[in-house]
Amino acid sequence: MQDLSNIHEYATERQNMVGAPSPILEFSPDDGLFLEILNRAARGSAQGIPIYADLQDADGNQLPIGTSIRFEFERPSDEQRNTVSEVKDNIQPFNNLTIQDQQDEEYVDAVKVPLLGEALRVRDIDTFYVSIDSSAQIDWDNSQLYVEGSTVNERPMN
Repeated sequence: MQDLSNIHEYATERQNMVGAPSPILEFSPDDGLFLEILNRAARGSAQGIPIYADLQDADGNQLPIGTSIRFEFERPSDEQRNTVSEVKDNIQPFNNLTIQDQQDEEYVDAVKVPLLGEALRVRDIDTFYVSIDSSAQIDWDNSQLYVEGSTVNERPMN
């Protein structure tokens, strides 16, 4: 599948709450489809899902290195979002490398966020989130984020 990104048809950009873990991007597949997100990409040797990102605030400054990033998931019956990945406790690789460099075989493992399981199945009624905890608020006019397409399969629900 193509990369999931902030401009993908399934994506909704969100503003994070400063100082608390909160979504910046949410994905929910079209009716009758589900996404299977695998914990291994075609590139690199480490497990995890590569995120390629340039995250900036409204002044065009990179979000602070101490910003953490994680994946979260929510079913309609859940009372709150559930963390479904390890928490990457800083975004230094995103700040130090261009998106093109992040995709390079040499650096791709540095931008992977490992799931807590082998895969995640996101039905058309579920929501998959990319969330951060930062002292600054993201500005989507200055930012971009991609989830590696080789980790995402789109299938019809049966």
